[in-house]
Formats: sequence, structure tokens, C-alpha cells
Amino acid sequence: MRGCLAGAVLAWCLGGGFNYALAADKPVVAPPESWVKLVTAPVALAGGSASAAIQVLLTDWQLNQAAAGLSVYNHSVLRAQTPQGLGALGSLQLSWNPNTDVLTLHQYQIRRGDQVIDLLPASQPFTILRRERNLEAATLDGTLTVTLQPPGLQVGDVLETAYTLTRNDPVLQGQVGELFTELWIAPAARVHVRATWPRSQPLRWRATDGLDKPKTAPGELSLDMRDVAELHGPEGAPARYFNFRQLEFSSYASWAELSAQMAALFAEASVLAPDSPLNAEVARIRAVSGEPKVRAGLALALVEDQVRYLFLGMNNGALVPAAADLTWTRRFGDCKGKTALLLALLHALDIPAEPALVSTAAGDGMDARLPMPGLFDHVLVRAHIDGHDYWLDGTREGDAGRDLDRLPVPYFHWALPLLPEDGALVPLVPPALDEPSELTTLTIDASAGITMPVHVHGEKLLTGDGALEVKRGLDNLSAEARDRALRNFWTKHYPTLQPKTVGDHFDVATGRQTLVVDGEQTLEWKRLAATTAQYLQLPDGELGWKADAKRQPGPHQDAPYAVSFPYYERTRKTVILPSEALGATVHGSAVDKTVMEMAFHRDLKVERNIMILDVSTRALKPEYVGSTVDADTAAAEIRSLSEEAVYLMTPLNYRGTAKEQELFLAKVPQTPEGLVGRADILFQRGDKAGALADVEKAITLRPDWAPAYGVRGYIRMEMGDAKAAQADFDKALILDPACQQAMNGNAQLALNQGRNDDTILLTTRMLQLWPTDFYALGQRMQAYYRLQKPDQAFADATELKRLDPNRLDAYQVRANVLRQRGEMDAMLAEGEAAIAARPNDAEAYALKGVALEILGRKDEAVAVYDRALALKPTAPVYAQRARARPASDQKGKVADLTAALALDPNRSDYLTALGMAQARLGDNVAAEATFNRALSLASDKAQGYALINRGRFYADIHRDQQAREDFAKARDKVAGQAAGLNSLCWEQATAGFALDTALADCDAALKLQPTSSSIQDSRAFVLLRLGRYDEAIAQYDEALKDRATSGASLYGRGLAKLRKGMAQEGQADLTAARANAAGIDDTFKDYGVIP
Repeated sequence: MRGCLAGAVLAWCLGGGFNYALAADKPVVAPPESWVKLVTAPVALAGGSASAAIQVLLTDWQLNQAAAGLSVYNHSVLRAQTPQGLGALGSLQLSWNPNTDVLTLHQYQIRRGDQVIDLLPASQPFTILRRERNLEAATLDGTLTVTLQPPGLQVGDVLETAYTLTRNDPVLQGQVGELFTELWIAPAARVHVRATWPRSQPLRWRATDGLDKPKTAPGELSLDMRDVAELHGPEGAPARYFNFRQLEFSSYASWAELSAQMAALFAEASVLAPDSPLNAEVARIRAVSGEPKVRAGLALALVEDQVRYLFLGMNNGALVPAAADLTWTRRFGDCKGKTALLLALLHALDIPAEPALVSTAAGDGMDARLPMPGLFDHVLVRAHIDGHDYWLDGTREGDAGRDLDRLPVPYFHWALPLLPEDGALVPLVPPALDEPSELTTLTIDASAGITMPVHVHGEKLLTGDGALEVKRGLDNLSAEARDRALRNFWTKHYPTLQPKTVGDHFDVATGRQTLVVDGEQTLEWKRLAATTAQYLQLPDGELGWKADAKRQPGPHQDAPYAVSFPYYERTRKTVILPSEALGATVHGSAVDKTVMEMAFHRDLKVERNIMILDVSTRALKPEYVGSTVDADTAAAEIRSLSEEAVYLMTPLNYRGTAKEQELFLAKVPQTPEGLVGRADILFQRGDKAGALADVEKAITLRPDWAPAYGVRGYIRMEMGDAKAAQADFDKALILDPACQQAMNGNAQLALNQGRNDDTILLTTRMLQLWPTDFYALGQRMQAYYRLQKPDQAFADATELKRLDPNRLDAYQVRANVLRQRGEMDAMLAEGEAAIAARPNDAEAYALKGVALEILGRKDEAVAVYDRALALKPTAPVYAQRARARPASDQKGKVADLTAALALDPNRSDYLTALGMAQARLGDNVAAEATFNRALSLASDKAQGYALINRGRFYADIHRDQQAREDFAKARDKVAGQAAGLNSLCWEQATAGFALDTALADCDAALKLQPTSSSIQDSRAFVLLRLGRYDEAIAQYDEALKDRATSGASLYGRGLAKLRKGMAQEGQADLTAARANAAGIDDTFKDYGVIP
């Protein structure tokens, strides 16, 4: 788009008017004409600043409409107060068009005290240049310029200038329009304005804010202001709110009158001759397509590509367009000629269209002005196709082949369609962008290690005129220069990026330009404060800016705020981290809000080991309307967005990939951070002594660094020295009460020692500080589960599973809680989800195997355990498969348990299970020896369970005295432990041994945990065996409140009901039990209880 209408403002010093042209080849020196009212300048500006470069003593503008044309007189008196002021007054340049304008110089002099120095010829000659001021913009307007310089001008001198410009443009047929714009923003001692016109040819006038009320009389207007203060426009307001202290004059009665006058010029210029060479182009376009939109696009491309731009403002060319045929023949034209040519083509193709005048820079507020042609500097075409208006500009470039629906609507605020009648201003504002003008997509593959060089793939998709500008720039380059420019583009935006290959692509139909890069980059990770974690700043994820809505005193304080419109930029960034970085977190809140008509969006998350950032800023409307209080609040909100740092943080325990570790271990750390980092790696590799040595070196180098004590405490804890570990944790927390390593260690120590309530307190505080610390979350989950708080444990397990899908303990806790709730299908699904997350992990299959066992599907469980053992033979899975084998396969159980003990020979629970299998095979001697060995290996905590199991063995072989002794010893060991007492009750009950004692044990357990469903089930079974059926049924009812689908409780209750003669109800319970627990009949048969 290029301007090509004669409407530019003549700007000189502090005043300006239209660019007047004078019908003479040189200026005339003469006194002012009689219509001018001479005024004098004050001596000084009251309250003026002595440090200002220039002091304005007088600004005088006078206008006169007469038969000879429109004359504008300017008289200015300016004092140079500083050396800078001398530079500003160093020359006077006035330009005019000799075809239509006359320039008359009245006065050009220096006043120095009482001395007056006349600077007009004869004291010095004129310097007149015939030059094209905008030749670089392909503009020929025939303008002449006179240059006058004030020789010997000194600080303190007063420079006085007066001249008159007279224009008589025959094209306007006597119509006139004049705008005095922004003349008196700076302080002035006196401002005088006067306008006169014939009473028979009245002028309309309009004054904007900041002026005194003009005095009017028939055919005259005047304004005289003294000591005029500087005015400040409302900061951030749209341009129209800065149109203060302006005067407009126009002879046009309406916009329709101006529209009709200009329309006639284009109507004549857009008619093709019968033998026009353009007829062949029209026929060619018709042959290509019958769709009007396609035809219009082809016509636009013809005008853009086949006719070069050149503004012709000479003779009548400032307003009159060249004929379409002439423009086509000479293959150059300005906006008027190109518009006439495009109109001719469209009309020949039966596409309705008309020209439309616009202002490319001063359109805002056009609807409030008086109509005059000088307000416009450009003309384009409005085409009507299938009920839609398309704004087509023949001076553009690069639209060939582009879908017209993707042409941007120009943002000129207002346009004046040129119509024979009823022409009126229409808004010309584009809609909010529905796709980004810039979309940057970056994929950073750091899977080999965050400190290793990473692969980067980047794409920048440009749309709209920005895409065309980049395309034109690239097209003008050689292949080598193009490659260099693309590389420079990417390295300018990402300085550490080393491009390997670059490329670009332009899609003609959509007008989209894509820039592509593949390269390497070393990410700038930094240590996070006094921790061992590292963070990566993400500046492309930041939003907002340093917004300020404050306004200085002045007019229009309630004006709306201009919005950068249309605007839409978006960035999508993906960082692929190593699998070892599971638990990485992001800092930066999610944002989805609209402030001051700007829509801010940020989505920042880590999914497993992939960080995804999606951030955008989009302008929704051109202006924000709100009170100053609302605007201040909104600006503060935008500032707040800009102040929020966005970064990616590694987990506290990130130790690097194997390759990173090898590179790290190959170096000798010289810093405490490096030593602690190496200690962490050594510890994970089993070298606890080496790890301890490195941490102690770190403490020697930096004895006040809390993380080092926290890490040393953890190592000591794992080495079995709980006392020393606690001392280290305490020391770390004295140095830094928020030391994450020490807090994690304290929580683990409490968990190891069974201080579950302490664990919950510690981890809850940690999670308040670091909500995504999955180590603390896992610790609290275990503590809740141990305290039989299933809902809290389930919630933590769910969050832990989300943060780290590889944490099998989260699946295990969820599965156990789901079992307690009776959600058996969901429990099994948890095992399947674990396998989906870790398909090559034997423990995941083991989890599913346990779920199948609970469901009574033991054959399926054995098959799943087979798969787990094929992946990795482990002692726990051998033991689990032994448990799942049917009672008929005791030899298989013995084989599995023997294999488990071969891998872990000191597990008393495996020995206990082996003893039970040996006993069922009838080998009581071997069984007793195995039970004895299990008891000898059991820890203090496990001694009670080992005695319970040996007691059960003795009860089964009718060695009652030994059974009572073991049960009595076990009772002492598990006193105060609900789970231990429940186990003691259950084993006696299922053996049918000492049932009264078993009932007392269950009662003791229930006192400790009154709502435990498992204890209630055990007690109900004792009551069943005692024949106390009503009590048994009642107790089973309690057990089933929290576990409504428990197969064991339903079966037991069914048996009790049958014993009471409640056949129908009893059978219903048995049926429900079988549906929820396959093999439940065999289980109760083993207990010696059958229907």
C-alpha cells in the first residue's frame, strides 16, 4: 500500500497546513494583502521556561477564500533560547507546486534588541530546488522548494517569518477545505487565528478541544489566545483524542458531495476504449474461471504484478487518476491510476466495485471532521462479491494466487466510498485475528541428558502482511545470502542455537510463510538457590509488559486506551527430558484471562518427562473502555503477569542419564555442588562409602550449606546410623528451615521408625512448599495407608500416579483401597494400568497377579506371575506365585518358595509359607524345622507373626499345648497392635482352636480399630464357629458396611443364615459371594466350614 493523493501536511516549526502549491516558478516578495489583519507578538511568554530551546511568542494563521483561490497566511515569531534552539531555527524550507500554487514571502528577519536584520532578498538570494522529495518511494510531484537560512543567528535572537500560500486547483471547482492541525501544543505567548470568506460562499468550520470559543460574524471567524499553556493528550488513548487545538474549514456540505465529486473522476478514468488491449486480459481471466472471487483475484494480481508503482502528482495528477488504458500501456501508475485500472477490469468482468478514499495515517476520528479531500492520502477498491465486501489495493505486492478471503482487511479506521450519490464514511477496521500472525513452534529433545547438546527443531509460521514482507526480503537474496539471513534470524532470537540446516516455504494460496531450523543448543540450566535442583528459564513463556495507565492532567481523561490491534502471537514449546527426570516441575501459573481487551493464555505442564508450553497474546478489540481506576487496576494486572518468571525445574534428585553420569564422574568436582552431585550418583550405584566421602568434602568446602548435611543424613540413614542421620537433618534445618533434602530425610526416618503421624506432619509442610514433591507425597501416602486412612491415602496415591506414572507403590495403594471399597473391577484395572505404564516391569505384572488372586481367579494369577518371572525372577514374585497355586499343588508351592529363599534366604515370611506347604504335604518334621528357622530369623517386629504361624501348625497337628504356648507368646508380642491381634484371632478361628480366646483377641483388636472391616470379619467368623449365629450375622453386617462386595464376609453371613434356617437369604449371600470371589467355596472348605 502506498499513498498517492495530494493531502500531505506542510510542516514547519510548530505549525502546519496543507501542502500548498503556487502558480509561479519562484516566490514573490511583497507585503501582506489587505485581507490580512496584522497582529503583534508579546515580548515574552508569561511563565515560560528559560531552558526551553525555543519560546513561541506568536503563532498567527489566517485564511481567506476568494475568487483567486484559497490563501493561507502564516506569521510566526520565535525566540532561540539555547544552542539547540539555534539548530531548530537554522533554516526555513517551503515547498509549492508551480502549476497551482503561489508563494509570497512577506517577512524574514532577526530582531536582536532594538536591531532588526532583514533576511529577505535583496540582502540574500533565494535557493530554489526542483527535486522530488519522495523519489525513493516512486513519487513524482513536480514540487519546488525554497530554502532560507538566517546567517548570524544567536542565542536570544527573535526570528520573525511571514508568508502567504495561495492555491487555485481547477479540479475542485471552487470547493475548498483547510485543516489547521496540532499547531499549538507547545506553550505560546499568543495564538491568533482568523478566517474570512464571501457571504455568498460560506465556509463551515469546526474547532476541537483546547481552544477558546472563536468570535464569529458574517463571513468571518477569529480567535485570539494569550499565554497558551502546553497541552498533554491522554496517555495511551487512540489518536483521535490528540486532535486538540485544531480548526477545520470546508465548503463541502456533506461527505456525499465530496464523494460524488471524486467519483466522477474515477468513473471517467475507468472506462475502457472499444479497442483496448485490456479486453484480451479480460477474456483470459474469464476463460480461467467463472467464479467472481477467482476472477477478482486474477484482476488484482494483474494490476499488482504487471504495473509498477509511480506516483504522478504533476499538473492535475494530484487528484485526477490516469485513464486505465494509459496506465496499462505505460505499465506504471500511482494508487489513483492502479485503482482506475482495477475498476475497469472488475466492471468488465461484471463485478460491482467502486473506489474508496482512505487516510493511511490519520483515519482515527475521521467521522468527526468536516469533509475535505485533503484528509485522504490513498485510494483503493471496494468490490462486492457474493454478499461480501473485499478491499483490494492495486499498490500492494505478492497477492497473486492468494485466496481473497485471506487478504487482510486494512486498518484505516474509515473509508469514503466514491459513489454518484449518498456516499458516506464507512468503518474500515479489521476483525480480531483468528490465527496468529506469528506462531513459533519449538521442539527441544533433551532426552540424552539436560546438560548434553540438545537437538532443536523450530518453525515460525508467519501470516498476513508480515509473511509477505519476509517473503519479498528473502526473494531478493542469493541462495548463499538467503541461507545466511535465515541462520541470522534464528540465532538473533535464540543466541545459543547452532543451526545445522535452515529452510523456508511460502504457501501462495494462504499467504503463509514458514521458516524452519534444525540445530543444536546447550541449554542454560542454573542451580536453584541453595538446593541441588536446576532450573531452565523460559522467557518465551512470559506474558504481559510494564503497562502504565496513569495520565497527566489534560483533556479527555476518560478516553479509552488504544490496544495494539490487530495482534496475535503464539508460542508452542516442547522440551523432551530424559526418563531420569521424571518429577520435573514447572514454575509459572496457568493463565487464561482478558485484560484491557488483550487475551492472555498460558498452559504450562509436564506430562511424564515432557514439558509442554503454550503461550499466546491476542488483541480482541481496538480499544479498551474503562474508568481510570479500572485502567490502573488492569495495568497493574498486566505488570504482574510480566513479573512472573517461568521456568522448568529438574527434580531434586535428578542424577543425569548414564552418559551424563559417566561424563560427570570422569571429572573431579571442585565445588560443593559438584561433590554432592557426584555423591548422589555414587550412592545410587551402591558406593555408599564413596558418596559419604564426597559429601564430607563438600561440607569442608562449605560448612554452611544445608543441602550437603541433608544428603549426608540420608546416606547415613541408609547405612543404618539413624542417630547420626537425625543430627545431620537437624543441622541442615538450622541452616535452612526449608532444606528439602533434610525435610525428605526426616520424613523417611519417621516412616522407617513407624512414626506415621510425624511423617504426615512433615510431608504436609513440605507439600505446602513444593506441591509436586512426589517423594514427600509418596511418604505421606504410605503413612496414611499404615494408619488405615484409606481416603487420604487414595487421594495421595492418585496425585502421585499423575505426577509419576512409573510409581508402582501408587498403583498398589490405589488397588488396595479399591479392594477395601469393594470396587473389584477397578482394583483389577489398576493392575492393568500398571502394566500399561511399565510393560517390561515384573513388579507391574505382580500387582495384577495379586488383584486376580483377590478375585479368586488364581489360575489367571499364576499365568500372570509366570510372565513376571520370565521378565525377571525375583523372590517376591516366586512367593506370590506359591500363594496363588491351588491347595492341590503343594509341591508347586514348595518349589516356588524354595526358589524365593534361594534369592532371599533370610525372609522369615517365606520360611513360614514354606513350612505351611510342607505340613500340608504331610512332612511335619521338615515343616517344624522350617517354622523354627523362620522364628529364629524373624525381627522383633515379625516375631509375633512367626509365633502365630507356628502355633497354627501345632494346632493343625493337634499339639495343643505347644499351640497355646506359641499363641500366648505371640499375644504378648502383638499387644497393642490391631493387625497382629487380628491375625492371632483369625488363625485360631480358622483352625477351630481355642475359639473363646480367639474371640477375646478380636475384641482387643476392635478396641484399637473399632471400624476395621477385616477385624469385624474375623470376629464374625469366630461367632459363626461358636454357633452364635445372630451375633455372627450382625457382625458380618458391620463388616459389609464398608466392603459390601467382600466375598468372605458374604459367604460367612450366608452360612450363618443357613444355620438359622434362613435358606433363601443364606443362598442369596452365597451366590453374591461366589460372584465376587471365585473359589470361595474351596477356601471355606479348607477352614472346615461348608454349607
